[in-house]
Amino acid sequence: MLSPQHALWPQCRQSPSPGQQPLRLAPSDRGNAPMNVTLPTTLIVALIAAAGFAHDGHHPDDRSDERRMQPPPGHRAMEIVDLPEPTVSIRVEGEYRVITSNSLPDHPIGTFPNPHNPNALRSLNREFRIPLHPRRADRPTRSSPEFGIALNGIIFDAGTGEFWTASGERGRSEWNYDAASANNQHRFGVDFNHGHVQPTGKYHYHGVPTALLESRRADHVHDGHAQVMIQLGWAFDGFPVYAPFGPEDPNDPSSDIVELSSSYRLRQGHRPAPPDGPGGAYDGTYSADYEYVEGVGDLDASNGRTGVTPEFPDGTYYYVITDAYPSVPRTWVGTPGPDVARRGPGRGPRDIGPPPAGDNAPPTRRPSRGSSGVVAPDARSVNPAFFIEDALAAPIVTEERTLADGTKALCYVIRTYSEPQEHEMGPWAPTHIEDGAEKGGIWLHEGEVHDVDGPFVRDIAEFYDDPKWRLHREDGSIRVTDTKEAFEAAARPDVDPRYNNHVVEGRPEWLDRNVFVYVIPVQPSYQKEPTFIGRPRRGSDRGARLGGPPPRGRVGDDGPRRRVGDGGPPPRPRDRGAGGPPRGGPGQTVLGIAFNGVNFEPPAPVDAILAAYTLAPFDDAGGHINPHNGYHYHAVTGHTKEIAQPDGHAPMIGYAMDGYGLFAHTSEDGSVPTDLDECGGHSDGIRGYHYHAGAAGENRIIRAFRGIPGTMSVERPAPRSQPDE
Repeated sequence: MLSPQHALWPQCRQSPSPGQQPLRLAPSDRGNAPMNVTLPTTLIVALIAAAGFAHDGHHPDDRSDERRMQPPPGHRAMEIVDLPEPTVSIRVEGEYRVITSNSLPDHPIGTFPNPHNPNALRSLNREFRIPLHPRRADRPTRSSPEFGIALNGIIFDAGTGEFWTASGERGRSEWNYDAASANNQHRFGVDFNHGHVQPTGKYHYHGVPTALLESRRADHVHDGHAQVMIQLGWAFDGFPVYAPFGPEDPNDPSSDIVELSSSYRLRQGHRPAPPDGPGGAYDGTYSADYEYVEGVGDLDASNGRTGVTPEFPDGTYYYVITDAYPSVPRTWVGTPGPDVARRGPGRGPRDIGPPPAGDNAPPTRRPSRGSSGVVAPDARSVNPAFFIEDALAAPIVTEERTLADGTKALCYVIRTYSEPQEHEMGPWAPTHIEDGAEKGGIWLHEGEVHDVDGPFVRDIAEFYDDPKWRLHREDGSIRVTDTKEAFEAAARPDVDPRYNNHVVEGRPEWLDRNVFVYVIPVQPSYQKEPTFIGRPRRGSDRGARLGGPPPRGRVGDDGPRRRVGDGGPPPRPRDRGAGGPPRGGPGQTVLGIAFNGVNFEPPAPVDAILAAYTLAPFDDAGGHINPHNGYHYHAVTGHTKEIAQPDGHAPMIGYAMDGYGLFAHTSEDGSVPTDLDECGGHSDGIRGYHYHAGAAGENRIIRAFRGIPGTMSVERPAPRSQPDE
């Protein structure tokens, strides 16, 4: 039975004000009719009395007034935070059910932040297109971290981002902590709704949403009996999601309503001892503590079954959120909508648990064929959930867009401010020759990374063996572009001679807060002929391929462009990237995008910079500013969000503009791939085809596009917010 075993009885809270009622959805509102709901302005955190649960001897469907949402004995309630009104909209557009939400719950929740969860609740606008007429696939498919969405707009999340690892040893991917386990309350700070808050501020469920269930139950009282099937939401493959109650005979709605049980059971014995595992008895701490045993419960390996429901009297497949593992299903039986990436074979990134065994194992997909006809390595779809939500200027949407070669494809449209969330921008330039490395950034030269400290600037004439260098004055101060006008005059191909022998530094406050629009294909298309990128060496026609010219031109700033894949003429350039190659600053190609919304650029034009006796340092994250493209990266140094890989492979850091994943240079053990192709990529069974960033000192992240790239453009300026006084 449902229990409050995970409840956080927090500090004093205030009960909802008169007239502030939980969301009520009549049965007709859950179907295909449009629905718009606006909920109370002030989000109130209240607590559910222990008398309302089965552990006190009451049936969970008891309608007694004593069981209503009240704080437990010894606690009073108080208001904790003002937030926008929780909103959710459900409508039908063509073949999709479209659910839009600001991610705020409409019901009482636990305390956030709390001692085990430091994250504060935030409003996050999300939109999902879910198949209106779902169909079962041949085999179940690993879901993304986000499995589905409740009727109140809150996400059902299947896994966590934490794994057990042995000190000094590579962790086993199957030892993923289970957020719904009572053993992990201290780790995740889950409340009585089996929900908690991510660092982005997103509140989400890892199990039965108790308060939502209570409010939904009130709408399902028939003849004084409330023990009926209750729909909680939709999986992203389009099949409905129900609370853990259903008819004993799935095809007979008149049969007794019983609590539906999972078919997962704890394994017998003990886990492997370190370094192969955490040791100890299988007690439910980890997802891998469980195994699927067909027939021991009511539900299949995807935690669902086929039968009749009040909303589907002719029958349908439906999922069940259970109190026992897996709580939220870990696989889809259908195909998810275009706004959700489907997990391929093998283990997923670290924010999802292990691949279940038996019928729940992920499918093995055959290699696809690129448009060139060559058999292509398996590709993984772009996963928009990987992007840091705080970095987005708007929710990520899916649209049919034009790629760089003029063809159309289903694409993610990602709008960002190109402002990193994980690190500060800068510093770049020291101001005196005695300044230490903490006052400056880095410089890339012949494969090495050098600190731009005072002595480096002082000795630069010796460094480049050229006496014309003189970046500092007689008093030891360093010539830096310390005004916006000076910066713009120096940060251009034809440097204003007044700013020769200057360190060129742009500052974030000098930039308009532009919105950068990245159009990236949802599914990459492998091409036999790569599209080369980047600047050639001065005086050379060589492109990005080391040791030889690229085939028939390149997408970049240094020669004739070609239509990707067909060798024809390029499309006419339009407004910085609309219909052309993915553009950055004038004459540049955008390589890709980090999870923080900052773009990766081709090699910095070092020769042009040095020719004017200027230095344009990067900060420790490998980024700097130019007047046209804002803040961007020329090197990968480990300062941005990374998604660790369960097999010790290099972590994922973003996506290239053609939709293929971009990973760091080295694996956990420090090794570097030896089988990279001319693009800087290779393929394996877990990640499909993907790129590895070049070493930071190389001034080159990837060498060419293996797929057809999308585009980047600047959409609009926005006023920069002023700091609080």
